[in-house]
Amino acid sequence: MLLILVCLGSLLPAWAQAPLPAASGFQPLPTSVDTVRALRELFDEKRSRAAIALVGLPVGLAATMTFSAVAALEGLSGSTPNTTLPVTGIVAGLVGTTASISRLMRYSRRGEQEVMLRYERTRKLPRWVQRNLRRHVKRGT
Repeated sequence: MLLILVCLGSLLPAWAQAPLPAASGFQPLPTSVDTVRALRELFDEKRSRAAIALVGLPVGLAATMTFSAVAALEGLSGSTPNTTLPVTGIVAGLVGTTASISRLMRYSRRGEQEVMLRYERTRKLPRWVQRNLRRHVKRGT
């Protein structure tokens, strides 16, 4: 008798399962098409930023070399030149140019094709791509 009452009681609306609340920020899991599109966007963005930096850094490096020449000419006139700024500028320019070249090589079209082929074969991405892709998607660009 108790079993019948429990079964009948479970039919009451108070015992019914509450509907799930609508998820406001719900986003479906990305498909492989979404991943490929995001990869292409990531590689395009990184290539363009590296190319802009590669153009800008040598200009800064040339300006620093000009300051170095001025400092050298001051040294010829007998005063002691301050070489801290030119040397710092040259080192920073060389480091920045090296980093831009490295980024251009990593995010080249060939590198993009290799990552895409690996993803098509294994459905896995290299760790550095996963990390950068996560940042890229989080930024929403």
